Amino acid sequence: MANSAEIGFMIWNGESKGTLNNIINLINQEKTCCVYLDTLKQIFVVDNDEKLRHLLSLCPNSATATYGKLTKTKRPNLAQVVMF
Repeated sequence: MANSAEIGFMIWNGESKGTLNNIINLINQEKTCCVYLDTLKQIFVVDNDEKLRHLLSLCPNSATATYGKLTKTKRPNLAQVVMF
């Protein structure tokens, strides 16, 4: 979905792995995602990691754990990159 979208609009309960994965994919492609967080009845514009971390801070702790699992395979940890 993220590949063919110019912008994303998600309705999220703060827990769904699939929705979070789509948000991450959009951010990785430097696209904007508007997220309606159902628990707060509020829309958040998320277009970078900092804004996503803020959104995650408003969600259950399980969302942050899911984010860690999803991003572990999507982005290398620069501290672990070894130069030869």
